[in-house]
Amino acid sequence: MNLDKAQLIDKILDLVSTGKSLTDAIEQLDISRTTWYKWLKEDSILANDYARACEERTEVFADKILEITNQPLPKTHKGDIDNAEVNNRKLQVDTIKWLMSKMHPKKYSERIDTNITGSLDIKTTTVEYIHTTK
Repeated sequence: MNLDKAQLIDKILDLVSTGKSLTDAIEQLDISRTTWYKWLKEDSILANDYARACEERTEVFADKILEITNQPLPKTHKGDIDNAEVNNRKLQVDTIKWLMSKMHPKKYSERIDTNITGSLDIKTTTVEYIHTTK
């Protein structure tokens, strides 16, 4: 596969935006991590495009969670639900949710933001002022 730099970049962005890790994408295209990060540092538009591809990847992860949870659960030979499979799926979902919360904490974190914005006007009253107004 003889791709020029622009084609390589487009392919990496496509792979990342469809759910692949950066490691998988650059290994598939035989690009070093150093080269990729050099390209990002040199090109702010590419850096923005990569950030957008990473955001799109988290949406793919959300779809993956739905796929995992919507699959019918297999039964044991006795006809019971396979608890090992339930635990396996729970681990998969929890792992994906954790990744999503780290990749985009503003959107997917369970942390509640308690920052207060705005201004507060505090007036102080001295004891002397209180006695003079009586």
